[in-house]
Amino acid sequence: MSRYQNCNPIKLYFYEVTMILRLITALLLCTFFCGAQNIPFRNYSVSDGLSSSEVYKAIQDSKGYMWFCTDAGVCRYDGYSFRQFTSEHGLPDNTIFNIYEDHRQRIWFFGMARKLAYYDPDSDTIVSIEGNNVLSNSIHSSVITSIYVDDADTLFVAYNFGDAFYKVPPANNYKNVIPIIFNETGWQFWSPKPKEWVWGVTGRGLLKYDGNEDKVGPDGMKLRTSRHLILGRTFRRAELESYTSNLGEQFRQAIPAGNRILFFDGGNVYQLENEKLSFLFYDADLISLYADKDQNIWLGTTGKGVSVFPRGDLSKAPVHYLENSSVSSVCQDREGGYWFTTLNHGVFYTPSLSFGYYNAATGLSGEKVYSITPFHDSILCFTENRIMNSISKQHGVRQNRFLNGVKATVFGERGNILIITDNKSYCYDAESGERRFLKVINKGVASDVYIRKLIVSEKNEIYALYSLGLSKVDVKNARLVPMGPPFRRASSLYVKGDSIWIGLPQGLILNFAGISDTLGRHNPLLYNRIDDIKEDKRHWIWMATKGAGLIIKKGSRLQRIQTKDGLASNLCKTVLIDGDKTVWVGTNHGISKITLSGNDQFSIENYSSTDGLLSDEINDMCILNNELYVASNRGVAVFDRVHLKLDKVQPPVYLTSFVVNEKIHPLKGKHVLMHDENFIRFEYIGLSYKSPGKMLYKYRLAGLDTTWHFTSNQTVQYTTLPPGDYTFLVYAINSDMVNSAEPARILFTIRQPFWRAWWFILGLAIVLTGTIYGILRTRIHQFQQKEREKTEMEKKIARIELKAIRAQMNPHFIFNAINSIQHYVLTNDSESAYRYLSKFSKLIRNVLENSRHEIIPLQKEIETIELYIELEKLRFETRFTHTIYIDPAIDVLSYGISPLLIQPYVENAIWHGLMHKRDVGHLALSFIDGGNYILCVIDDNGVGRKMSEKIKEQHFRKHHSMALSLNIDRLEIIGHLFQNKQKVTIVDKRDAAGEALGTRVEIVIPKINFKK
Repeated sequence: MSRYQNCNPIKLYFYEVTMILRLITALLLCTFFCGAQNIPFRNYSVSDGLSSSEVYKAIQDSKGYMWFCTDAGVCRYDGYSFRQFTSEHGLPDNTIFNIYEDHRQRIWFFGMARKLAYYDPDSDTIVSIEGNNVLSNSIHSSVITSIYVDDADTLFVAYNFGDAFYKVPPANNYKNVIPIIFNETGWQFWSPKPKEWVWGVTGRGLLKYDGNEDKVGPDGMKLRTSRHLILGRTFRRAELESYTSNLGEQFRQAIPAGNRILFFDGGNVYQLENEKLSFLFYDADLISLYADKDQNIWLGTTGKGVSVFPRGDLSKAPVHYLENSSVSSVCQDREGGYWFTTLNHGVFYTPSLSFGYYNAATGLSGEKVYSITPFHDSILCFTENRIMNSISKQHGVRQNRFLNGVKATVFGERGNILIITDNKSYCYDAESGERRFLKVINKGVASDVYIRKLIVSEKNEIYALYSLGLSKVDVKNARLVPMGPPFRRASSLYVKGDSIWIGLPQGLILNFAGISDTLGRHNPLLYNRIDDIKEDKRHWIWMATKGAGLIIKKGSRLQRIQTKDGLASNLCKTVLIDGDKTVWVGTNHGISKITLSGNDQFSIENYSSTDGLLSDEINDMCILNNELYVASNRGVAVFDRVHLKLDKVQPPVYLTSFVVNEKIHPLKGKHVLMHDENFIRFEYIGLSYKSPGKMLYKYRLAGLDTTWHFTSNQTVQYTTLPPGDYTFLVYAINSDMVNSAEPARILFTIRQPFWRAWWFILGLAIVLTGTIYGILRTRIHQFQQKEREKTEMEKKIARIELKAIRAQMNPHFIFNAINSIQHYVLTNDSESAYRYLSKFSKLIRNVLENSRHEIIPLQKEIETIELYIELEKLRFETRFTHTIYIDPAIDVLSYGISPLLIQPYVENAIWHGLMHKRDVGHLALSFIDGGNYILCVIDDNGVGRKMSEKIKEQHFRKHHSMALSLNIDRLEIIGHLFQNKQKVTIVDKRDAAGEALGTRVEIVIPKINFKK
């Protein structure tokens, strides 16, 4: 179709004239700006990991990764390295022209093979769709130009030639390919905003698809619609009034730019805004079109680099970059950096367009620039080869090899005198071209001089420091006038009134009226080496130190600014006062911009090579026409100091691997690990492209760490973690010291080993308790059994011993009784002998009967004792009386007693107490209930034990009562047998005068239930 078909002749005439005028203007403006300053580019090529130097497209995905399409696969860049994806990884073809990210963060690829695949971030794999073969066969020799995925995951595919595009539902991994016929060619999809209409560029103009056949287009647009009801969808064709027929056969790309739509054909750029269509004829083969977030319009060309129209004003001349490159796409990342893909030189990157530069490649005589000085409308700078260079917007870079040195100072009422510091310092008159070398008179001899520092005072006087000391410069006579002692190795000089301040390695010296004072004596901060001194309008003195940061003298008070306050470095080289509220500080780590907001309040922004400076080592700075020029070791950088904005974008950070015992685990969800899965490694990455590979990370393992740790490594590992709940958190910190908005995190739990679990401990405790209980019970049973056996044995032994004792006691009693009977026989008292023998036989029967038992009823014991007493009364011819009292509370048949237990005490009372009494004695035997015992009391009124012992000593040999001794043994044995203690108490009764009244024996007999 002809470009001029169906056009009004008058309109056609004005159209051609307008096109020619715009062409001429554009060419002239392009020529004028060809000498514009360069911007620093970083070039990525195959040697850096890029898969090919032929790159078609660049995008930044929603996570922040950069993706590049090449003729050798796809590359993903994270600021550290390039990860390559090829057909070996699942791509249907290695020549990938374009890339697209859908709302599910899937990255789609399409290229030469006319097939589609997407990168699934969840599985970290590339998946080809099932409908690829149908799609490839339907497109034939065409190329896929764009795709679109709606909120229902339906895929729309457009290609450059044909009468349809394709709709592919997501079922069965996009298996069914449905053609949508619309009789136009060359669709290219894009959606201005989510859930809005999808636009397409065709060979006749723009089409808009909204899915509602009755819906009208944007307000103000005059549309002539043509309905095509295919599969329930409506498509509308926008014929742009009077201009439709003039558009090219095929539009390659369309972009939204604010309230405008831009699209192009091979050499024209069209702009649709407020119903009006305008265009720019561009003398180049356009291959890409891009609008950045600042509305700058970028045009990529074949072989002629890329052009940018600032703020999208197509009526003004563009700025050109990357000459001789074919720029296939432009992409601005979140940090404001720009990426340019080329078809011949790989990928170019610049962190900012705000910074321009001049170096040896642009005409400077050398890379390292010692100093810069504004001079009229240009900048004078001296490079490492001591040649003076002039930089201006009008003439670019010019070298002046006639003027050599390291620094120039502008002087004179018209500012036309230059004092140039060199091995032979000199004055240069820019108007006359005269050069006069400065001399110093020393002992009448004029010598050349090397000026170390030079300053023009507020009185327009020039002071200089040189090897012999301080001097004034007499410009008229071209000589130095010495005025003070020598200050060797001076690093700075400042004059205020009659005071001269000199910075030396040992600190700051104040020279006043020829008298020097070391100011460090008054404040140790001033002992630091000071390399530059400047005064602002508040009369604050700003001092750049080499190692102590920035020192500000406010009257008699000093304030210090260091890296901990945000300064780029404590090694400061130069200070530049910029108005009332701004101070620029040059350091070895870039520039710090200090903005004053109060007496002691300030904020700091730092700029370095990551932002666009050529180098971080700053040597000098100056201002000309609102632009700041910065001299560094790699040339001169320049930027608009007024409109410069530091884009402090918070870098995203992601966990890339969670490795447990060298086994990779998924990154999603909370992980529950076994107790021995405690060798943990975390791998993570922060995305920032200003300082690639130089990210700082702040991490902490909550549950173990209480403080944050810092590292530049991308891996942290923990060995032998104890059981517990943990959360790993990591932040990324970019070169501007900006933290991530949110940390990357992962939660996991290391279980207690089963032997430390509560149920195991409880079960083990139960088992152990049961085992111990069983063992103890068995041991106790065994012990009890042994004790029982031992007790039985002891009881047997005790019984045998008891029987033996009874066997000893009974013969003793019987012997005494027989003696009594014998006494009656010998005295011929047969009647008494018979009566005695009768009672004795009965007693013997009782004793023999009772001796067979360990315990007998108390009644039998009482009967036996009563028989015994009666026998003894017969024997002693009733020389004593007796009574037996039994407490009614005592059941004499129920309670038992060991046989003959009481008899020995009764016998002892009779024989040793009552027998020696001259008158009739009395024996009282009582059994009293004591609760749980029976108290047996044997009470006599005999002579007492003491008198009885005397009688024994006088008439008999000393005799120990065997019956009593045996009875004591009996009591012990009985107590052991029956587990009770039987107590015997003997009391000697006396009257008030101490005379013996007899003996009282008390026997405590525990109650033994005879029936049981």
